[in-house]
Amino acid sequence: MKLIHKAKNFYQQAYTTGHFPPVRQLFFGEQKVFAYYGFLGDRNFGDELVFESAKKLFYPNILLPVRRKMPLLQAFYAKACKGRIAGLVVGGGTLIGPLWEREFFESLVELAKPVYVHGTGVRENIERSDGWKHMLSGKVYGGVRGPHSAENLGEIFRQVLITGDAAFASGTFTVRGAGPGF
Repeated sequence: MKLIHKAKNFYQQAYTTGHFPPVRQLFFGEQKVFAYYGFLGDRNFGDELVFESAKKLFYPNILLPVRRKMPLLQAFYAKACKGRIAGLVVGGGTLIGPLWEREFFESLVELAKPVYVHGTGVRENIERSDGWKHMLSGKVYGGVRGPHSAENLGEIFRQVLITGDAAFASGTFTVRGAGPGF
């Protein structure tokens, strides 16, 4: 029963969320592909909004979320075609903490791919900070969520900008009674 639950969970996150680009776009499209490091799949409105906003910020290019639970052909592309990936987008949430899928993302840094950070928070005690120090050692663009995050990141990365959430850049959301984009 546990195996069936795991398989169902994998299928739902990999194939029914709509987060992953079509295979034909990855393998045969003209657009650049950026690996996306961000939390998705738990129906968290904020994380989903930041992802959708990041897609708009990088349009017409493609964002490919790289995670353990992803469609098989998209996972194959991420591993087999790393050289074709144009960069890494770190989006939303308090992500700069424990580094997951470390080997994959560090391999992008080894290929001198640029890193774009959009409105992410930084935990007070960054676990495995050596990984983040390596991740943020090359070309880094964007900024973190606020002064507290900038302070937390300051020990491993000296020049941190505060830019806020990428979600606010989309201008496509509505706060009840406030109109489009506030």
